[in-house]
Amino acid sequence: MNTPMHLHLAGIDLELLPDLAVFVPETRDLLVADLHLGKSATFRARGIPIPEGETAADLQRLTLLAERTHASRIIVAGDLVHAPEALRHDLPDTLAQWMEDCPATVLLVAGNHDQRAGLHRIPCPSVPELTLGPLLIRHHPESIRPDQPAIAGHWHPSIRLPDSPRRSSRLACFFLHHQCLILPGFGSFTGTHPITPTPGDRVFVPLGTKVREIPAALLPS
Repeated sequence: MNTPMHLHLAGIDLELLPDLAVFVPETRDLLVADLHLGKSATFRARGIPIPEGETAADLQRLTLLAERTHASRIIVAGDLVHAPEALRHDLPDTLAQWMEDCPATVLLVAGNHDQRAGLHRIPCPSVPELTLGPLLIRHHPESIRPDQPAIAGHWHPSIRLPDSPRRSSRLACFFLHHQCLILPGFGSFTGTHPITPTPGDRVFVPLGTKVREIPAALLPS
């Protein structure tokens, strides 16, 4: 059974899930970021042979997560889709059918990849930003004041931790930078980018069925 990590941000109880998502019990909102659906199709359209299947698998993961948490709404904090090429085939129909079958409503906080692909072509309601009580939800952390409690995506944060004297692993993480919680990339084909925490930052890593906070002494500097 998965065990969330509870984080209080601006008085709001957030459950950091090992499934690379955040659940807000008070509002029954489920937040994810950076699915980058259709990324493999984009690569294939550019002549790079990449296997299919990650879009259906990621949407199924999200459906199961919504069912398990009894979420009433899924908020995607940007980059639901990857590129214009991703929308030239069956992805719009796949998304529309998924939204019809999904047990929760879906709202997109538009990211740069969504805008590049064309928001009018994505069959999902979208907004440039959203407030959840005192929390601001945007895609880009860079556009948020350091003193503004917020949730964002875009960075696909990860951290490198030693797993033996000579080896280390790069792990996706939740990154609390100032007052902004930056979500890990949810998509299975998104990749990650290493972060360099500053004093006062906090890092939470999904490990198996739990999320654990990494002690400051182990964080790279």
